[in-house]
Amino acid sequence: MIRWLIKRIRREAAMNFDFEIIRYGFKVETAFIIDVMIALIACTIIHKSLHACIFILCFSFLRIYCGGYHCKTYFTCGFSYVAMILLSCLAETFIAIRQVPGLFFIPLLYLFIRG
Repeated sequence: MIRWLIKRIRREAAMNFDFEIIRYGFKVETAFIIDVMIALIACTIIHKSLHACIFILCFSFLRIYCGGYHCKTYFTCGFSYVAMILLSCLAETFIAIRQVPGLFFIPLLYLFIRG
């Protein structure tokens, strides 16, 4: 399917570009979408879908600008991504901000001091 899509784009855009680079981009994007879907389904099961959406949005921007750990396979990458989101959701369940009000202000204080 990826080959068909790339051939169609190449034909309609009348551009000459490297097939392998486009194929790799589609592969990475497909793996990312599958990982996000699995994470959202898992977090919906534990009733933390809003938390997962906010975490994925913030973490995606962080990964774009700061980079991150590179796994050797797509499976380990997806597994670590879903595990990190699930651990974040479960940690939020057991350590609520309402219980420790100072935790909310620590990042704000850091940003204020750092300037």
